[in-house]
Amino acid sequence: MWIFDTTGFVSVVQKSDPELPKDSDVLCARARRLGDLEELQDHISAFHGTTIPIQQSMVTDYEYRMYVSRDQFKSFINHRIDALDYSNYKSECQNKGWVNSALQCLYEVWNSVYSNLGKYGEISELNEEYIEQLMSEDPNSYWDQDET
Repeated sequence: MWIFDTTGFVSVVQKSDPELPKDSDVLCARARRLGDLEELQDHISAFHGTTIPIQQSMVTDYEYRMYVSRDQFKSFINHRIDALDYSNYKSECQNKGWVNSALQCLYEVWNSVYSNLGKYGEISELNEEYIEQLMSEDPNSYWDQDET
């Protein structure tokens, strides 16, 4: 499962810590940036009273990972849903201080889904307009417009 949130991007799979016995209750939350897992770590510490370490590995496609229980992860997701108070996801990410490369990543995911699943692969005028704004001198001018 891929989860994009205003705190970052996390990939979650059922995968136990290889150094421990297999456990179907354990999920592996993975990220490419350390900060993308820190809020999950903080939530588990505050709400479950335990600190789960974030592991680093330079030999995997996700450099950072942590092993959490399903209940801990559900608690985090429920917390994020309860805190959701914005009407435009990309704008909120920008307000939270996401840098241009991260905002570009969001656009590319949005564009890929739109292009491949949205209008049966047709590129809309709105999409072309958005690309032009993104590449303009003022890439932030588009963020406050309504999305389709």
